Amino acid sequence: IGTGEDSTFVDNYPSHFGIRYGRDAGLGDVIDVALDPDRFPLEDSVSQHSYAWRWYIESAKHPAAGVGFAWSPLNSQPTVPVAHQLQHPEHDDADNPLELVLADDVKRGRNLAETISERASRGEPGELNSSVSTFGGWSWRRSGDQLATVNVRWLEGPPDAAVILELNGAEHWRSTRGWSDQDDRHGVVPLGSMRAGLSRYELRLDSPEPAAVEIGPGTVRRLPVPGLVEYRSWLRPLGGILLIGVSVALERRLRRRRRRRAAAT
Repeated sequence: IGTGEDSTFVDNYPSHFGIRYGRDAGLGDVIDVALDPDRFPLEDSVSQHSYAWRWYIESAKHPAAGVGFAWSPLNSQPTVPVAHQLQHPEHDDADNPLELVLADDVKRGRNLAETISERASRGEPGELNSSVSTFGGWSWRRSGDQLATVNVRWLEGPPDAAVILELNGAEHWRSTRGWSDQDDRHGVVPLGSMRAGLSRYELRLDSPEPAAVEIGPGTVRRLPVPGLVEYRSWLRPLGGILLIGVSVALERRLRRRRRRRAAAT
């Protein structure tokens, strides 16, 4: 699933019915568009079931809007969606049903490195210190994101001062200042064990004494195929089926042995 040449483009338009698929494991590259029929009614949309396809027809009639049909690979010159999680705007002045904004809870749909890099570049804060010891937000893990890098530079602090990265409440990376004369750190954060979709991150300075550390830009390394962990949803039932099959085969073998023994006696 994706927008590249070797990918299958999948878009999804929940309105009165339906859910966002992109929040499920392995489906992070689905383009989800949450529509609001009550706030943006369409002509000829006479039932709750008809709104999504009526909206899509409107998008085809107005290609300049750059949404819906404009993304389709069947279009001669498809545009690329600005994010994977989109929705109708919620502000009172909005009146265009083809206007879409980034979903509020996704925070622009950016991955971990992009959210940290952007915040650091704006100084919100680019530095963690004794006054501002933590910052966090929401990031989006696409299927295939395997490793994130976090770059920090210690400005001051005791040897046991540490900067910690938590994802969904669990610690994924820690850098302790230590006694080294080298204050630059390049951390590698594994993402393969996480499900695709929305995740909460927090960077925190932990120090018993005054300390300060700069948070620099990061990167995300991505493989063209999802990590194995994202297939757990179908591996588990397959594992159960395999276990049942092995149990049945063993039971049949034991029965044959018992019949042979009975015949021999």
